[in-house]
Amino acid sequence: MPLGDGTYSWRVSDEEGLVNINTAKRPALQDLLKQCGLEPGAERDTVIDSILDWRDPNHEHRLNGAEEDYYRALDPPYSCKDADFDVAEELLLVRGVTPRLFAGGEVDGQKKPGLRDLVSPHGKEQPNQWTAPQAVLDALNLTRPATPGGSASLSRHFAVIATGKPAGGGPSRSLRAVVFRDVKSGSPSFTLVYWNDSYFPE
Repeated sequence: MPLGDGTYSWRVSDEEGLVNINTAKRPALQDLLKQCGLEPGAERDTVIDSILDWRDPNHEHRLNGAEEDYYRALDPPYSCKDADFDVAEELLLVRGVTPRLFAGGEVDGQKKPGLRDLVSPHGKEQPNQWTAPQAVLDALNLTRPATPGGSASLSRHFAVIATGKPAGGGPSRSLRAVVFRDVKSGSPSFTLVYWNDSYFPE
């Protein structure tokens, strides 16, 4: 769409079509990482164990995971959260999660999604199969219904990505927001639960 001398574009997606990073179990994480191009091996095991260690409430690390001692030894040091993820970007703090693994990119000449395209702290334990990305369906061995229905109408968390491009070929800028939709007495209301005005779509 035109905006002044430049243009803008936007898209809306269903956060509840993604896998909930706070409830996903090891098999689901294995299959999601495979969609991102990370094959079985020590690197994948490190990422999985470290995600589980990051969100569990105890201070005992799994075989390939990481807890407080690992993160406090980094430069700069920080603490292991030992609680649920609040935003997907927290994954970048987890041992083994690289920017490429988080944001996606090419692996052996093939474009692969990143974890941020597949998981969300706002997702349900069972993703909305009508709105889920194909990579989520493939990872969880699900199929998309022929028509929407059932859970498709129950989603309440939606992501909005807006990108502005100035005239003259200047750099574009994007923001990403997540809103919660509630319906009371037949009147919808929206609550902003996430905002990132330095978002990089690619």
